[in-house]
Amino acid sequence: MIVHLPKEEAKLIRRQLLTDIVYAISHSALKPMNPEYTQLSPIEIYVSAQEFAQTVIRLSDVDEGLEDEMDDLFEEAKNGNDAMFILVLAAIMLQAVDQKNPTKKTKKTIIKIFQRCQDNPLYMPLLEQFAHQEEERYAEGKITNLVDYELQEIERDKDADAIRTVIKALITDADKFGTDNINALIVKLNKFNLDNNHVIDEELKQLYDKLHYSTIKIGEVKELVMNKQVQNEVQNVEPGATGIINKK
Repeated sequence: MIVHLPKEEAKLIRRQLLTDIVYAISHSALKPMNPEYTQLSPIEIYVSAQEFAQTVIRLSDVDEGLEDEMDDLFEEAKNGNDAMFILVLAAIMLQAVDQKNPTKKTKKTIIKIFQRCQDNPLYMPLLEQFAHQEEERYAEGKITNLVDYELQEIERDKDADAIRTVIKALITDADKFGTDNINALIVKLNKFNLDNNHVIDEELKQLYDKLHYSTIKIGEVKELVMNKQVQNEVQNVEPGATGIINKK
C-alpha cells in the first residue's frame, strides 16, 4: 500500500500533479518533513494516500474494514510517521470528495482516521501546516513555486518533453487559476522559452488562447463598449450610452 517510486517515475507523476490543489498544498507542508521524520518524498506520500483513500472509499462497511486497513498500513510502514502522514493526507483527499458529494460514510471514515492519528506528536503540527498552506491559497504562489522548481530541473536536463508535460497540465487546468497567478506563470515560461531556443512556442500560444489574451498588434487595438451601459463618461461616451468606440 505504501508506494515507493523510482526517480524518473516520480518526476513524471509529480509533473502531472502540478495543478492538483491537494498536491500543491501537501507538497509545501510535507517537504520539510523529509528526511528528519520520513524517508518518503511528498509525491510518494501523496500517491500512497491516494491509493489508501481509493481503497477505503470502496469498503462496504467502514466499521468493519477501516481499522484493518489502517493496521496493515502501520505494519507496512517503517515508522509511525510514514503511516500518519499518509493517513492524514488521505483524510484530506476524502474531505475534498465529501465537499462535492457529502455522505455519512465518508465523514465517519475521516473521523476514524483522525482519531487513529491524533496521538502522534506531529499530527497537530502537520494539520496546522496544511491549514496554513490552504489559507495562503494554492492560486497565490503555490503552483508558480512548483512550476519554477520544475523548470529549474528541466532546464538542467534540457528536457523538452518534460516541459511539454508541465505545459499540458497547465493548459488543461488554466481556467482554475487567478489572473495574477497565470501572468506569473507566463513570465516564467516565456523566460524558459527564450533561454531554450523557443521549444514551447506552440504550447505558449495555446496557454495564451486559453486565457483569452489578445494577439492584436499595438495600434490596431479597439476598445469596445457593446450592449453594456456606461456608468461614467469614458472616451466621450456619456453615462447610460451604449455603442462601440474605435481607438485609432
